[in-house]
Amino acid sequence: MEIVSRHVSLSRSALAGLRKDLLLALGNPPQVSTVAEPAALALEVLSTEEAAQLVGVSRPYLVKQIELGRIPLHQKVGNQRRLLKRDVLAWQTRERRSQSAAFTKLAGELDTELFGS
Repeated sequence: MEIVSRHVSLSRSALAGLRKDLLLALGNPPQVSTVAEPAALALEVLSTEEAAQLVGVSRPYLVKQIELGRIPLHQKVGNQRRLLKRDVLAWQTRERRSQSAAFTKLAGELDTELFGS
């Protein structure tokens, strides 16, 4: 946001709207809850379609992540894959952290390129 404000004069409401849109585009990090999730919910078994809907990605993309070993496969029933909800949410958290780190790195490189500092 600092880079934008150096080059464009924005009102506070416009800056807040831009920040909100940026967070939505990157995916808001999950809110940390102080209440422990019941074990039954953590071990909830999901189909690939349910898991994809939970984390907001396409089913084929999610399947690719399973095939690459990024999301552990809980069990396979015939040709259908089943996943643990906690594994899917852990993958989503790792992905968001990775995306955030990449965005921060890109912002730093852009800052260096534009201002040489």
